[in-house]
Order: sequence, then C-alpha cells, then structure tokens
Amino acid sequence: MMILRHFPHGQKVSRKGDLQKFEKLVLLDNIDDYPLLTADDYFKSKTLHLLQYDASRDAFVWMKSNGPLSHLPWVGAEDYGEEYLWGVPEKVVVLYGEPGIGKTVLASQVSKMMKEMERKRWFFHVDLPHNVRKLTSETHAQDDHQLALLCGVNKEGLQFYWFQESVHRGTPFQVELISDGFDEIDDEKRRNIFKIVEYLAGTKVLKIFMLSRTVFKTLIQDTVGTVAFELLPFSEQCVIGFLEKYWAAKGVVDVSKQELHKIATETVRKYAEALANSKRPFDNPLLLRMIAELEQDSLSEGKSALRPQIPEENRNMFNIYRRFVDYKHKIYATERVNLPLDTATPATLHEAKQAREESDRKLRLLSVIVVFSKEWRDKLLTPDESNAIQPKGGLLSAVSESLLGCGLVDGEQNGIPLFIHKTFAELYAAQFLFRKIKDTKHDAHSITPLVFEMYIDRGYRQVMEFLDNFAAECNPVHSAIINGNDSYLRGIATEKSMADVDAFGRTVLHAAALHGYQETLNRFDVSDCLKRRDTFGATPFMYLDKFRDWHGLGHILCPIRGCEDCLE
Repeated sequence: MMILRHFPHGQKVSRKGDLQKFEKLVLLDNIDDYPLLTADDYFKSKTLHLLQYDASRDAFVWMKSNGPLSHLPWVGAEDYGEEYLWGVPEKVVVLYGEPGIGKTVLASQVSKMMKEMERKRWFFHVDLPHNVRKLTSETHAQDDHQLALLCGVNKEGLQFYWFQESVHRGTPFQVELISDGFDEIDDEKRRNIFKIVEYLAGTKVLKIFMLSRTVFKTLIQDTVGTVAFELLPFSEQCVIGFLEKYWAAKGVVDVSKQELHKIATETVRKYAEALANSKRPFDNPLLLRMIAELEQDSLSEGKSALRPQIPEENRNMFNIYRRFVDYKHKIYATERVNLPLDTATPATLHEAKQAREESDRKLRLLSVIVVFSKEWRDKLLTPDESNAIQPKGGLLSAVSESLLGCGLVDGEQNGIPLFIHKTFAELYAAQFLFRKIKDTKHDAHSITPLVFEMYIDRGYRQVMEFLDNFAAECNPVHSAIINGNDSYLRGIATEKSMADVDAFGRTVLHAAALHGYQETLNRFDVSDCLKRRDTFGATPFMYLDKFRDWHGLGHILCPIRGCEDCLE
C-alpha cells in the first residue's frame, strides 16, 4: 500500500519473482536485479526506467534507464533551490525553461557561486552561440585544442597545459563547465556539442551543466541519458511584490502603498486570466519587466489604476513584445533623436515614421544574423541584403559604435549583433519572413516553400509562432487561438468569424491545427474551412498530418462529413 500511494490510482505493481508476462510496474527487492530484468524475455527490447524510493523525501527518484527518457512515465515533482544542483550525482546536469525564464541569469549565478566555493575548481561559462563559431567545421570531440577554444583557454603556454591535466587527470584543478544557449546553435553544431559532452563525461571533468529552451528537452534527455530539471516561474506573490518594488523604484510616488499593492494584484490577475491557456507563462523575468514598464505609463498618466493599460485582447506574448518594442522606439525618438512625439507636428510625425521604418528594416536584417543558420541565410537573402550584413558592412559597424539598436541591440561580438534578448531577434526575424512572403508570394522566387519547412524545425518554433501572429494581426479570432486566450475567444467567436481568413489565407481551423487548439470551435459549423488551402498550399488537415498529433482535434474535425478528402 505504501508503494501504491505514490502512483496514479488504479496502477498495479508486480514483484519480479511473480512475473508471468510483461508488466508496466515491477517491484525489485534488490537494485542489482535491474540488469537481470532488462535481460528477461518479457522485457527485451523494452525501455526500463529504474526508480528508487528515497525515505528522506518520501518520493521515488529516477536512477537510470536503458533507453530514451522522453516517455519516462513518472519521476515525481519536487521544487528545489539552486543549491540542490551541486549535489546531483550525475556528471551531466540539464536545465531547461521557456524563453525569458532566466536561464542565462542562472548560468551567471551558478558560475559566480562555483568560483566562490573552492579555489581548486576551474569553472567555465561557455556561451555556445558565440564560442562555437571559433571551432572548425571538422571539430573532433577529443581535440583538446578545440576544447580550449570552446572554453576560452589560451592554446599555448602553461594555461593550456593545466587545462589538459585538469580535464584528463583531475589535477591541479577540478573542471566544471556550464554550456548556455544550446537552443541558439544549428543542428550540426548541436551534434558536435553532444559529441563533446559525451567525451567529457568520460574524463575527469567534475560537472557539465547544459542549459536550453524547453523545445530541446526531449532531444537532450534522450541523447545524454539524464532527466532534465525545469526552471520554474515566479509565484503569484513574488510577481506582485516585484511589480510594487519596480514601480516604486521608478518614481511612482503619487499612489499609496495600499493602492500600489491593489494595482499590482489586479494587474497580475488580469494577465494571469488572459494567459491562462497560453503556452508561455507571463510570470517569467523578461515578460514581467516588459509588463512593468508598459503598465507604468497608466500610473504616471493618472489612468484608471484597476484597468491595466494593455487591452485584454492584446495581453499575449506577441503583443507584449510588440508594445515593448514600440515603447523603446518612442524613448529613442524622444531622448536620442530629439523628436517629442507627444507634442509633434505632422512633419515631425512623418519624420519619426520614416526613421522608425528604416530602423525596423535594419533590425530585421540584424536579426537574420542571430536567428538563421548560414544555410538558411543564403536561401532567404538577396545579394544586396547579404552584403549589408557582412562582418565589415555598414550595419555591423553602426551596431559596434552604438549608432543603431534603439535600446534593443547592445553592440556586437564576433560579428553577431547582441540583442538584449534573443526573443527580440526572433520577433524581428518573423517580421522579416512575413514581409518577404507578402512581397514574393506571386514571384517565381517565393520563399513560401522554404518557410513552410521551417515549421518542422523546433529551433525556429518561436519565430514561427511570431510569424503566425503577424499574419493574424487583423483577425482577433485567429490571434486568440494562436495565443490560447480562450476567455476572450468565447466572447468574440461567431458563426461569421469562422469564415474569416488571415494574411496567409488561413481559416480558424488552420490556426487551430497549427497551435493545437481544441476549445470553442466545436460550437460552430466549420465544414467550409476543411478544404481551403492557404498561402503555403496547405489545408488544416495537412498541418495536422505534418506537424501535429491526429488525436488533438479529432473531436472537432472527424464528425464533419467530407473530412476524408482533405488530405488529397
């Protein structure tokens, strides 16, 4: 009974000695019986996960597996502080989280704490997007010179000698390494990093931390063979406290502490409600900072405190980023270019509009360098665009001299523009694709076939989500589906809106198929949408077949007559 209470209701646990067939849950009397069980006829070619009971935590914890971890059925769910990471027995520790959750900040904190813990430890914080560019295309994992390049170690002299000795002998230093930005490198470089990690796992390196976005969790777990840790967002009370302190620090003085607490609480409630079904929680550091800055205007301008400045339909990740970019451009125009937009004349507004369009054009090109691999850049860019982003080109020179960026780009490193966060680069990359598609869709050199293939590349998932939002900008129903805003969608969806199409000619079913949406639409007749093809030549069913699980929208689509013809 003690064992059963730790598992979902209705599960059966069998003892190894009583087995007469394959069973999903088996109780071992001795941990040494695990290899015997994997060789048993009933379990050959099966993936077996070994979980061990930890009395101090009253929970089962994962020990090892003989196959992929992506379908590990149950490992328990516990919250840990950063200090727990030091005691994890595995040499390779994987941490993942959504964009803006604070992975790089955590990497910096871990790096600082490790350096302060013990002098005999040599800690390397490897920024993969920049450091892997130093490696040759024929990188061998066992090449110590390449490892030194990756870690920023001088390849000559005593430092390199100490590095080799520490990696292979564990003396005079214990080497620990944290690799940040695994999701920001291309597939070939990811394969190289996996080889390097596999090689280092067999050396005297003490610990290897890998940080990535959630989208690569399964790939890393299955390749490295360990269970990943998820970085959790802040609690509601932490978010409220952050907003209060942020606004107070920014000089919001004409509001009492009690009223400020009420405003912060209502702001959190409104956003939490709007984003309840979103794939991206709003309570992560990056989004919180943007929300705090955007909503601060309503306090300073004396607007209704209990109604956040951003309308409900715009309280999603895409519009928060868009509005924050607008906010940054407004500050830049006012403070750097001396264009007071609040009291501007028509001529000044026209000048500001032209400056903004030119700035956006340049930022779109800079984003291409950050987001897309060279292979994709060669396919997407015109010769003039390629010349503009060359290492010695005018754009990168302007960035390095802080003459471009509008507060969104902070210099460059090794020819790579340093956006204040990669997600802003992805926003501009999506805008780049959107404008290209609109400009070339009837052209023999249309990029639509290329962009269509990007939907199955998980490295571009955030870009494609932003791209779909750009296409749905004038279609509130599509936008609500893409961003999972079901409460808003229920209030605006009508029979007539089911026939609306977005800028890519997509119906609501296209949007639902692409983004796994399963609510509300089953109230309406959507049979006319089934065979409609969008700009990419795809029907909703073709998206389900190419990108999603058929079961997701089965209860919406399968009962409709004619659906069997939609894949033709």
